[in-house]
Amino acid sequence: MRKQYSFPGPAAEDSKGLDTLAREVTTFFIRNNYSIAAAGEVLTFEGNIQPSRGQAFFLSFCTFLGLGSLALVLSITAPAVGDNWYWGTLISPLAGE
Repeated sequence: MRKQYSFPGPAAEDSKGLDTLAREVTTFFIRNNYSIAAAGEVLTFEGNIQPSRGQAFFLSFCTFLGLGSLALVLSITAPAVGDNWYWGTLISPLAGE
């Protein structure tokens, strides 16, 4: 996934110096487990943490339980729909992606 951030240039009234801004941005990303992949006029950062299957499974499981609880409440408060609210739990694997 790629994201692009832009900051006001040195001609803006409330801007910081380019060196100060570059230092702050670099420090922020390095503290959040990124490393500099390419440096030049554009800085490119890459994440250092690999995806975790266990974390994805746990997130999917918690989402499943949350959607199941929501379905229980909705089946009680809106009995016209009945037990069809539980079909919403099928989207819980999308949380782990």
